Amino acid sequence: MTFREQYEAALTVKAAACPETIPNTSYFAGTFYELLDSTAERLPTVLSGGSIEIGEAFSLLFKPLGCRLLLYTQEGSGTLLLPGRDCALTAGSLLYLDCRNLSFSLTAVGHPWRIVAFSLGGGAF
Repeated sequence: MTFREQYEAALTVKAAACPETIPNTSYFAGTFYELLDSTAERLPTVLSGGSIEIGEAFSLLFKPLGCRLLLYTQEGSGTLLLPGRDCALTAGSLLYLDCRNLSFSLTAVGHPWRIVAFSLGGGAF
């Protein structure tokens, strides 16, 4: 299974908006990159990433996903919801999260919420 397929299977998007205005799940990953089998387990690898703008009240619900997440908030704000705690993500905050054994959600609070997100795989972290 490719990382794109894993990502799309792990993410559910919930919104107050009309279903036809909700982007597909791959929008929230940015660009997907090719994984090189020769280095996949030994070196840190960017699996997907880029700048993402969330302009409506979206909640992104993630099942465990085979990667780590690096998320920087450029503008606006959001909330990371973990079992038992909430973490505010405001302009200038940087989040590193190991998604491999963790379900979590991200909710846009201040609109637009502009983030730069990278899904990282591989070893040597």
